Amino acid sequence: GGARRRALRTAVAPWRGAGRMAARPRAQGAAAGPVVNRRVSASSSSHAASQLKQKPSIRKTIESMASTGSQAEYFKPDQTLIIFDWDDTLLPTTFLNNVAQAGGKGYQALGGVRALALTRALADHADLVRRVLVGAREVGHVAIVTSSVRPWVDRSAQQHLPGLDVPRLLRELGIPVLYASGPCASSVEGLDMLEAHTERKRSVMAEFVGQVCRGGGALRSAVSVGDSPAEREALKRLARHWEQPAGAAGRPSCKTVKLMSDPSLRQLGRQLQALAGWLDRVVSCDGDVDVSVGPREDLETKLWTHFGPRPEK
Repeated sequence: GGARRRALRTAVAPWRGAGRMAARPRAQGAAAGPVVNRRVSASSSSHAASQLKQKPSIRKTIESMASTGSQAEYFKPDQTLIIFDWDDTLLPTTFLNNVAQAGGKGYQALGGVRALALTRALADHADLVRRVLVGAREVGHVAIVTSSVRPWVDRSAQQHLPGLDVPRLLRELGIPVLYASGPCASSVEGLDMLEAHTERKRSVMAEFVGQVCRGGGALRSAVSVGDSPAEREALKRLARHWEQPAGAAGRPSCKTVKLMSDPSLRQLGRQLQALAGWLDRVVSCDGDVDVSVGPREDLETKLWTHFGPRPEK
């Protein structure tokens, strides 16, 4: 009835225009034309690995910024770790849940023009997720750490990121999905839920870093990106207590980016766009940085404040 239609309009309002987020700005003086929402082809992820070789500009830029001495070690991709959360960090989970609750059967129940527009917006978001992961892999080792239950990442991506084969993309980039939903090395009995999630994430992060640094490699720069305090605190604990191999001075620098909680599709897209633009500067920063975005704050402004103007690429 009328109440359900009003609820649907409220739920889907945040994504109106979201599909245009990634549109390339028109040159000054150019004639106005229709906005084209570029769909992601199913084969786009097959080129991800080759893009790392064809477009080494970010890697070369970072390495060229370093000169000599210990400062240079902060710019080496093989000594850099980047951790992403999944829900409300790469996947717009809260937004999708709101649409499902309003429509009863998810955004497919919208029907007609609305369903088509949302599918296109999600396809554009999927392309943004791909670009963020490819860019992150160019500058460091990357993992997705989630408190969800296997195989949520693969299943949710298949349902809600049209045009992007996430399992294939992750295989080609060498990005593991680490599920922190099971028991961790230390007991979580008696801990509150946030502390339990934090400790589980710290445990699986430590296992991943151990694999990355196998053979005596040092960890110089660690970055976490997520909407929850859990991954932020987990990485801080890991960095504080990480034991470097003999001859490596100091602990790794720790940079945490806490995204907005419960974002709309448009808000999450804007955050990922900002992150893609500043990620190489975040990684190369020598020192600890803690960036947190509140409900009415903008990640781009925060990154500008901490790291200066967006680097030219």
